[in-house]
Amino acid sequence: MNQAFPTKSPDIPLEGISHEKWLGICQTVNRGLGSSLHCSLATINQDGSPHLAPIGSVRLFESGPQHHGLFFELFATTQAKNLERDPRFALLAVDNSLEFWIDSMTEGSFGQPPGIRLAGAAGVRRLATKEEIKHFQRFTKPLSHLKGHDMLWGNTKWVRELHFDQVDPLRVGPMTRSTGSMAS
Repeated sequence: MNQAFPTKSPDIPLEGISHEKWLGICQTVNRGLGSSLHCSLATINQDGSPHLAPIGSVRLFESGPQHHGLFFELFATTQAKNLERDPRFALLAVDNSLEFWIDSMTEGSFGQPPGIRLAGAAGVRRLATKEEIKHFQRFTKPLSHLKGHDMLWGNTKWVRELHFDQVDPLRVGPMTRSTGSMAS
């Protein structure tokens, strides 16, 4: 198995992280998804090289089993093949909102991490439950009146559980010194 993505972080392993910190991680990912409608999902190609793609169908759960999320496989054929062979992945979510960046630059500091990297292993592909589909549709409903909504998010049939075991808040030099640690 290729070691392109470690299964444990030397920085901040997720085991033992508090529920409060997990909520902060979920909020950071949701800010990234909300500001750009996607995050980046990296998987490992058969030759060991990374495959990186924008994915708008990842959701984290704030309740239930900690360190858990879902990836709805809508168009991600390369990711699907890669995850079948090697379930390891990395996820990058960045808050791209102009307001967040202007406010942070005006203050000279980020009040919270501008983004986050998560890594872990994906579960097997399976049919999504009605509850999981409803959870996903809560995020896409504001765009449901648009012509492209169903083209992008109309087929939420297949899903994989995402199990995270490492977190790494983005650091952007001196502006992120005050954002604190995600640990415990």
